[in-house]
Amino acid sequence: MPKTITTAQDIATLGTILGVWAHPDDESFVAAGILATAARNGQTVVCATATEGEAGIQDITKWPAETLGATRVAELRAALAVLGVEQHVWLGYPDGGCAEISQAKAVAGIRSLLRRFQPDTVITFGPDGLTGHPDHCAVSRWATLAAGSVRPRPRLFYAVHTPEQHEHFKPADARLNIFFNIDQPPLRAAENCVIAYELPRDIMALKHQAFKVMPSQTQKLLRVLTPRAFYRAFGAEYFVEYNPQEDEPMTDSDTMKHQPESYWKGKLTPEQYHIMREKGTEVPWTGIYVDNHASGMYRCAACGQELFSSETKFDSGSGWPSFYDVAATGRVELHEDSSAGLQRTEVTCANCGAHLGHVFPDGPADKTGQRYCINSAALDFKAAK
Repeated sequence: MPKTITTAQDIATLGTILGVWAHPDDESFVAAGILATAARNGQTVVCATATEGEAGIQDITKWPAETLGATRVAELRAALAVLGVEQHVWLGYPDGGCAEISQAKAVAGIRSLLRRFQPDTVITFGPDGLTGHPDHCAVSRWATLAAGSVRPRPRLFYAVHTPEQHEHFKPADARLNIFFNIDQPPLRAAENCVIAYELPRDIMALKHQAFKVMPSQTQKLLRVLTPRAFYRAFGAEYFVEYNPQEDEPMTDSDTMKHQPESYWKGKLTPEQYHIMREKGTEVPWTGIYVDNHASGMYRCAACGQELFSSETKFDSGSGWPSFYDVAATGRVELHEDSSAGLQRTEVTCANCGAHLGHVFPDGPADKTGQRYCINSAALDFKAAK
């Protein structure tokens, strides 16, 4: 593994840095200390932001929806000024809609930034998007594909949390649902991160100030976290490095389906890996969601994509969670399956390709007539609030 980057002097070895983010405030959440330190070092630092964050309404009386985009543009300008970052580019995509943008178009846009600024280092989200937000996941794919398509290839880093850091986030997450689309962010031990930067007090003060000048995005968080708790949660920044020689290269048709098996073995439990990657089946009546009657959403346990609503769940008597419809068109894919000497229709997650179960034409006749028979281990239930 490359030398761990832990000091301001080490940050200087990253050279010119391009951060690729989805929303105003992303850069401050995961990399304000790195960006401020690099700027102080005299390095060129550029941030690219995909959207204006216009859909993330926190207090409509203070920040009306019709002017929220403009408010957040001004807030990001102020935050970057605090951090000393002088170069910024808007990508111009709709908040909440990055996953719907043409990937070829988005990748081409970031590729043009790489050629324009010629960064030595690109920092962004990992495939999980840190919080599971679809916009975060999309910009991660775009940045990864673009970085792999230019020469010289810049170093590429994905934001992660350590288990200890995540513990400090839990109180705020419980109240604000920060990791709204996954139960927890990708966790890595500090010793397994290439960047493990504990922010010096003066740099931490700049990060705190950057949060303060973005009240429409951070006011609730700063009310929940005392200054001491804030320092504990945000006082260090961790990144792992994407290695195209060791990790499976991504292509222009990439989604999470192209993650290497080593990625899934590290992310999933042995039971989940057997079912979702090796197409196994759990023993009937043993799954944790067979008799779950709570209201909420069932998501893919591998990637977090929403798959089935509790509103379509019914008691089929089969011993597996059963649903008569998917949460939305395009969330799953169907494949003919002749394994085990049977002709069945396999159900997989459209986002990551994970095996979920099978669908049969014996569901409720007054609904869709379909029975999506899904393994509990392939699901992650998020209760409605």
